[in-house]
Amino acid sequence: LICSRLSAYDADVVGGLELGAVPLTALVIANAEAPASLRGIMVRKEPKGRGGRKTNNPPGVEGSSLAGGGRIVVLEDVTTTGGSAVKAVERLRDETECDVVGVISILDRQEGGAEAFAAAGIPFESLLVRSDITG
Repeated sequence: LICSRLSAYDADVVGGLELGAVPLTALVIANAEAPASLRGIMVRKEPKGRGGRKTNNPPGVEGSSLAGGGRIVVLEDVTTTGGSAVKAVERLRDETECDVVGVISILDRQEGGAEAFAAAGIPFESLLVRSDITG
């Protein structure tokens, strides 16, 4: 489902916050429906203090090189308040040449995340919301 939604964003990079988004990013990149050129990144909640030695990414952004820019979709497994993901988007926008074009979450717990993304001007969608499950 995430791969089918990525085409609307014309993304060439996907990734998200450690730890939950790491396996999700790997699965999306490995999916047969994903573009062969799709790259992956991980944004650490707290940078280690050094950037990517080979990628020249800013501290705390690991994986594929973001040199030269790109269109990033941030992935989340579960969205609660959206605070951590909003910070990650702001870091990516401020510290790279990339354009973060959206956030896709598997589950929105409906605890303010969608509103936080809207307030920050970040397109957001989720595959499920809590009320889909709990009624």
